[in-house]
Amino acid sequence: MTQLRLDFMPYEVKLKQPLVTARATVTRRLGWTVKVWDASGRFGYGEVAPLPWFGTEGEHEAARGLESLRATGLPAPDGLDSMRDTLAASGVDRERRPALHAGVETALLDLLARSREQSLATWLSPDAADRVAVQRLVSGQTPGEVVREAVDAHGAGYRTFKLKVAALPLERDVERIRAIRIELGPHVRLRLDANGGWSPEEARRALEAIAPHGIDLLEQPVTSSDPADFVALRHRGVPIAADEAMIDPTLASRLIETEAIDAVVLKPSALGGLSRSVDLARAVQRHGMRTIVTTSLERAIGVAAAVHLACAIAPDEVHGLGTLDWLESDDATRCPVFAGGIRRPPGPGLGLEGV
Repeated sequence: MTQLRLDFMPYEVKLKQPLVTARATVTRRLGWTVKVWDASGRFGYGEVAPLPWFGTEGEHEAARGLESLRATGLPAPDGLDSMRDTLAASGVDRERRPALHAGVETALLDLLARSREQSLATWLSPDAADRVAVQRLVSGQTPGEVVREAVDAHGAGYRTFKLKVAALPLERDVERIRAIRIELGPHVRLRLDANGGWSPEEARRALEAIAPHGIDLLEQPVTSSDPADFVALRHRGVPIAADEAMIDPTLASRLIETEAIDAVVLKPSALGGLSRSVDLARAVQRHGMRTIVTTSLERAIGVAAAVHLACAIAPDEVHGLGTLDWLESDDATRCPVFAGGIRRPPGPGLGLEGV
C-alpha cells in the first residue's frame, strides 16, 4: 500500500467581531492547514480546526495527533469506504478526535479526487450542483444592530438570516427577531440557533414567543440525550433541528430513527469529516428530514470542503457556509459569496491551489 507523507502549518486568526452564543463567546479560530502527498508529488489539503466548546477535542490533543502523523506517515486509502479504516489504523479515532479526523480525511479525499481529475462534489454525487444558497449570520445584540446588519446583507442578495439566541433573556431575543421581521417583511427566512442554551421548559416558552414571527428553523433548542425532549418541542409552529446533538453517534441515530426532529445541521469538522456527514445525510433524507451544512468558522479549506458536501447532498437547501468574511484574513476570496450564494471552487478535488 502506498505510504503518504503529512505536514501541517498552524494558524491563528481573529474574528472581525465577537460571536456571542449561549455556550461561548468566540473571538478567534486556531487550527492547522494540513497537506498530504505521495511519492509522485500528488497532494491534498485539509484543515484541522477544533471547537472544544462545541464538542470536539481540544487544541493540544489535535496538535499531538498531527505531530504523530507527521512522524509516521499514513497509508493511502482507495476510496471513501476505506477512509475510516485507514485513519483508525493510523491511530486517528473519529469519535475521540473528530476535528483531527475531519482535517486529515479531507486531505486524503482531496488527494484521491485530484488523482481522478474529478471535483470532490461530483465524486460524492454525480448530480452535485455547482453552487448553493447560503444564509447570513446576524450577530447584533440589540434590535438596531441586527436590523443594520440584516438590511446590509439583504442588499447584497441574502434572503435567509440566522440569529444566535438563548444567550440573552428571551424578551430581548424576541425584540431582535421582531425588528428584522418588521424591517424586511414576511418573505425572508429567519433561523434561530440556541446552541442548547434552554432547558426543555424554557424552550417551550420560547417557542410560544417566537412562533408568531414565522421562524424557518430552530437549531438545538436544548442539550439533552433524550429524544423525547426534542419530540416535545415539535408541532409547536417552529421546525426543530439538531446540531450539537449529532456529534454523539448513538443520540444522532435515535433522533433520526425516531423522527424526533425536522432537520439536522451537519458541521463536518465537528462530526469527524465528510464520510460521516454523508452517512448522516443519507439516513436523514430517508426519513424525509431536511439537511443543512454549516461551517465551524474554519478558514478556506474547511469551508470549501463543506461547500462541496452541500452541493452533493442538499443542493436545494440554504446552508450556513458564508462565514469566511467573519475572519480577519483574505480567505473570502477563495470561496466568495455573491447574491446570497456560494460556488464550489472549480477544478479537481477541493479546487484550491497554493494554500
